[in-house]
Amino acid sequence: MDQAQIEQDLQLIKRTIKASVRYTNIPPLGYLCSGIFGLAGPALTYLIIGADKAGHPDLLTRTDLLALAGVWIGIMLAALCSSAFFMARRARKRKQAAWNSLSARIFLSQLPVLLVAAILTSALAGYGLVAMVPALWLLFWGLILFSFFFFTGTEHLLQSIIFIALGTAGLLVPFPVTLLLLAAGFGLINLVWGIAGLVRGDAGK
Repeated sequence: MDQAQIEQDLQLIKRTIKASVRYTNIPPLGYLCSGIFGLAGPALTYLIIGADKAGHPDLLTRTDLLALAGVWIGIMLAALCSSAFFMARRARKRKQAAWNSLSARIFLSQLPVLLVAAILTSALAGYGLVAMVPALWLLFWGLILFSFFFFTGTEHLLQSIIFIALGTAGLLVPFPVTLLLLAAGFGLINLVWGIAGLVRGDAGK
């Protein structure tokens, strides 16, 4: 085996080891799509319930709540699927596995957090405390991003701090304002990260 082949094999081993202990962040286009969906959610929420109920969320009916649940489940699935698509596309370009044991452990470890968030959302809605739901979502997403930080780096740490700050503020303001905070978190923050990634040229990496 010649020296060139040995160096090539060592580089392959190095890339494999690095991929096994580090998880690839979401590509810019994934952030952009998630941001668009994140802006659509609060907008659709306001359109469904109207200005009167937005100012008085205690007036929301069971039909309203079911409609909102359907909208937000759809938003979440659309954002996750779009991010997964662009992550898989980038993995193919890099000739890496899009789904491995590390990524499985990262995402599956968050299922209990999502389940608890869903349970608390249902409980708050049942007790007529819908105004607290946006803050709850922001806080829980901040916790999830913080756990991602240990695998992805400071990008998710900064996002985590922002989401927790927005969620905390959401506990102190009226419901219409929490919808704006929700749009800022799931919408604008993702858009900013996506645009920043495109400016850095991360889309093709």
